[in-house]
Amino acid sequence: MLPAEGVINLAAKGWYVVIFQASVDPDVAKRTLSLNQEKSVTVRFTHNGITDRIIYIKAATSISTNSATLFSAQRIVFFDAWLKRFFAHRRHIPLGEALAADLEQDDFAESSGQLSLLTIASGQRYSHLHSQLAIADRNIVFVDDGTVVLTKGSIERLAQFFPTHDFISFDYYAKLESDEYMKPQFTPELNLPYLFCYDYIRGCYFVSREILKRALNSLPSDAEYHQHELLLAIVTERTISPKRVANLSALRAFSHPKKLDVDKLGLRVRAILPNASIAIKTPGIYKLSLSPPERTSVSIIIPAKDQLEYTRRCVDSILEKTTGVNFEIVIVNNDSSESEMLAWLDRVAEDQRVRILNYPYPFNFSAINNFAVSHVKHDYLMFLNNDTEVISEHWLSEMIGWASVEGIGAVGCKLLYEDNRIQHAGVVVGIQGAAAHVHRYYHAEHPGYMHRLECSQFYSAVTAAALAIKKSNFLDAGGFDEIKYRVAYNDVDLCLKCVGAGLSNVWLSDVHLYHYESKSRLDDLGLQQIPRYSRELSSLRKDWNVINYNDPCYNPNLSEIDEYFH
Repeated sequence: MLPAEGVINLAAKGWYVVIFQASVDPDVAKRTLSLNQEKSVTVRFTHNGITDRIIYIKAATSISTNSATLFSAQRIVFFDAWLKRFFAHRRHIPLGEALAADLEQDDFAESSGQLSLLTIASGQRYSHLHSQLAIADRNIVFVDDGTVVLTKGSIERLAQFFPTHDFISFDYYAKLESDEYMKPQFTPELNLPYLFCYDYIRGCYFVSREILKRALNSLPSDAEYHQHELLLAIVTERTISPKRVANLSALRAFSHPKKLDVDKLGLRVRAILPNASIAIKTPGIYKLSLSPPERTSVSIIIPAKDQLEYTRRCVDSILEKTTGVNFEIVIVNNDSSESEMLAWLDRVAEDQRVRILNYPYPFNFSAINNFAVSHVKHDYLMFLNNDTEVISEHWLSEMIGWASVEGIGAVGCKLLYEDNRIQHAGVVVGIQGAAAHVHRYYHAEHPGYMHRLECSQFYSAVTAAALAIKKSNFLDAGGFDEIKYRVAYNDVDLCLKCVGAGLSNVWLSDVHLYHYESKSRLDDLGLQQIPRYSRELSSLRKDWNVINYNDPCYNPNLSEIDEYFH
């Protein structure tokens, strides 16, 4: 193991940190990196039974970012804080010994004066659960589908949460189809869109007796129990507060998902999202779509400077494929000088759906977009990089459908590299001492960790390369910060301001665009950009304490050093 100070010393010499999949053979890794006879230092660490390798290589090394085996390559100089944190403070919160022994009903009652047990067997009807609940006289009910065994010690540890929480779920073990052994499933805190699309909580949890009673009353008593249906009835109960919901890693269980009838699921979803539609993707996985309000109008804001090839492809794809919502395209010309680009801007402006704004100042992503917002009148904004390309016709209507929901802030989508690998599938805050795109470089059709690439869900942040938001929410958040975040992390800052205002940011799994990342500007880590990027990273750490950020859409048992749910 390379000591922490050794890693930090490498930073001063301009080395890279390169992270590979655990399954990648070392020889394959070296061939992929084309080491050019430069030395490398390999660090191995084991977490959750998975051994990962981090290879530190000199800056002169050629790195193939299109390789299927390569996960990420970043200059180490900016990441001293998370490296120190990893080596000095890295910890695995164990699932514990909560389920080590059987617990009889009498022992269960003696262990907590607040807890009742409700055991559910396959095939039971809701009327039977009503009868069980009628004799449950404690404030908190443990709903058990028979897969969990509790100990007295675990109940005592949980008792501290009961006075202040109405609903407690927990992580569990599951045997995946492709694996021989059970693996831990580390879940986020309550994430409604994710739960609508996939029952990631399963059939064991603690819930307030009163909330459970109201949930059962909303279900037909003669119907057969379904774990996903009852769970949705509980979490969509309008009196439940997100502040009184917790997810714990103190227990473990083995649980199987069960498919829910799509009509029953739709009934529960539309109680919260009236404009929602539900469709089956695969057994147990559902597609959740929202339609926008009638007569909705959107301003699509696209900053551009020369790079005609990318800008024209982006605009043409919007004009040719976008349906379901009224829109205008606002191209912000950031002092273009190429004659072909200027001529094209004149021609494309002849389309009534397109207009040009001129911004003849140095590149500042935040200032350019704020400038454009001040010149548009539509109620919804769609920020779009000029190096993106629309794939499907309903992309904008679905994103605006979500942006129109009360309580929703920023809306993002799945962005793909041109080889159909993932560039963006949501942003987790706190990874790598900043924020990172999760599942980067996975194939577009990969299900992801716990099916998270197949399910729309809340994330703490989404990228501004393709971000929809209600104009009033954008203005209430103060827009993009054009002083502290001229180029990098302006989207993370905006999203966290939305979270601070009580809004949730959502990522949509079934809206896909291509993103030819940063083709229209210099890389953040190019030599000329390092001072600016370093200042923006420092601002993010200072403003949002991202070094110690506990992202509710992630899990503290998962890696803080990479974005692959290790």
